[in-house]
Amino acid sequence: MIYFFVYLQNKNIYNMQTLNQQFLKDNQGNNIGVFLPIKDYNNILEELDELECIKAYDKAKTEDDEVIPFREAFKDLDNG
Repeated sequence: MIYFFVYLQNKNIYNMQTLNQQFLKDNQGNNIGVFLPIKDYNNILEELDELECIKAYDKAKTEDDEVIPFREAFKDLDNG
């Protein structure tokens, strides 16, 4: 059993979850893969997706693009 830590953008936010993995080994006993229960795998995917969203948000905040209010942008999309 190992622990999976996610540290988000230097904000001291930790999400720790226990992984119940099994290592796959070759004939020489070398680790060549990992088997995870599907629940653990899906949780990791969700965490990675959330981290990607945070990265995209942080990147967008640093860009000097024009800020458009949400309702106005949505109206522009509806009008084509």
